[in-house]
Amino acid sequence: MIQTIIVSICIPAAIVYALWRIRKLTRQRHNPCCGCDGCDGCTLKNQICDKK
Repeated sequence: MIQTIIVSICIPAAIVYALWRIRKLTRQRHNPCCGCDGCDGCTLKNQICDKK
């Protein structure tokens, strides 16, 4: 019984997480800083911020 409960929680959670990551990936595909957490010292990010 406990295994069924755990699986019934884990599988939907994994599906939601996968969909969230796919959505995030498709929204940021044109962003050169995709995946960057705002590292200080990134010349590409500094150039982009200076143009804005």
